[in-house]
Amino acid sequence: MESADIEGFFAANSAFNLIGNGNGVMVNGLNGNIVGDVLNTINPRLGPLQNNGGITPTHAPLPDSPAIDRGDNQISSQVGQTDQTGANRIRNRRVDIGSVEAQISPHPLLTSPIYRFQNREIPGTYLFVNESERQRVLANFPQFQEEGFAFSVATREADGLIPIYRFQNREIPGTYLYVNEEERRRILRQFPQFQEEGLAFYVFPGNSTEGETIYRFQNSNLPGTYLFVNEAERLSILQNYPSFIQEGIAFSASLL
Repeated sequence: MESADIEGFFAANSAFNLIGNGNGVMVNGLNGNIVGDVLNTINPRLGPLQNNGGITPTHAPLPDSPAIDRGDNQISSQVGQTDQTGANRIRNRRVDIGSVEAQISPHPLLTSPIYRFQNREIPGTYLFVNESERQRVLANFPQFQEEGFAFSVATREADGLIPIYRFQNREIPGTYLYVNEEERRRILRQFPQFQEEGLAFYVFPGNSTEGETIYRFQNSNLPGTYLFVNEAERLSILQNYPSFIQEGIAFSASLL
């Protein structure tokens, strides 16, 4: 059994921490905290202690670290514009958790951001859209509440990429599913309640070494509705939202 990473008492408003095994001292998902436990320890995915710039050795986040883009920009702005290495404090829209900002460049093919909306009329159901559709949703569909950047994709074919198609569940209008070509064909043959809306974007397959893994969950309270998340959010859902059932890896995208 692994020992806890923290002990004692902490301020109730302590926020945006990443703790592998919190020993029940902090609550995962509360105030932006990412907290594991003895059964679901979170690996922060940091590099070795070394000279990454600045006057002290540091641990730099690896490309798949759950700390990346999970901090709070407003809090960060109160303590300066650079990190412990002297680099810019915020890269790629949102600050990282910790003293070192990941200096990771976006994947050259995965450059188009996808945004996530939750349908407030049917809580627990989601829509993922590109920038132009995002603007239409914000202007015309107030029942969809924007939750922010989800991941980045490609809009054109390229070597190694696969197409992802969007379906709407006609039995629960305003809820969506995103699938690869193989699953698309199966849905068209066997599940007439799903209406195809066309090609959504291109990504790398789930077993690729390119990009970051995106997982699919189904909401068991509303069968036929789905959520797509990165590794850090996957762990939070497994700990806190038992109604969401993990269905496996969906594809690989960029988190920058």
